[in-house]
Amino acid sequence: MNSLIRLEITNQILNCRNFLRSCKRAALKDDGVIDADEKRILNKLVKATEKYAKELDKLSKGR
Repeated sequence: MNSLIRLEITNQILNCRNFLRSCKRAALKDDGVIDADEKRILNKLVKATEKYAKELDKLSKGR
């Protein structure tokens, strides 16, 4: 695989991690507590983002 594409995939995986951290901080920011609705949304975001990052990782490793 082209090294520049591999680098972009790596950057996107890191962006996924930062996105999840930002979402968790945002959920806490308004009142300092993650309520049930926020938790449900965060869980869906985590699941979708981790699935995406896993697929990117597979591509970068040539699987």
